[in-house]
Amino acid sequence: MIKPKNRNIKKLALLMVAATSLIACSKTNLAPSQSFKVSESENLNFNYDSKSGSIDITEIQESRCPANANCIRAGEAIVTFNLKLGDKKLTDQKLCVQCERPFEIPEEMSFEVDNISYTLKLLDVTPFPTLDNSNETKQAEFELN
Repeated sequence: MIKPKNRNIKKLALLMVAATSLIACSKTNLAPSQSFKVSESENLNFNYDSKSGSIDITEIQESRCPANANCIRAGEAIVTFNLKLGDKKLTDQKLCVQCERPFEIPEEMSFEVDNISYTLKLLDVTPFPTLDNSNETKQAEFELN
């Protein structure tokens, strides 16, 4: 026989599992020119242009000169990610903010899915470096058109 106390604990555990599953399966609906942010080591599932997609940030390399610091060069932020839209899968893609040589790593990329052209642009990486925030989680801000 299950005691009432144990029954409540089991109900609570089941409720927590169900809530976690719903959150994990949720998708963000993106509109054209709508910006969205993804944290480093995060996977964002989304719907765009009647297609299911996801973006997975695998690394953010930060070398921009911190605010209030004297640097030889401005530096840059490079985001490495995997992107899926519809049947198209792009792995180990790189986009850059403030790149001194944008021909090497651009700030935007174009690709095609079902004969439709799309552009993914890296708008920013936040927070901007300071002398105090080197351990904060970085976020990449994108725009998909």
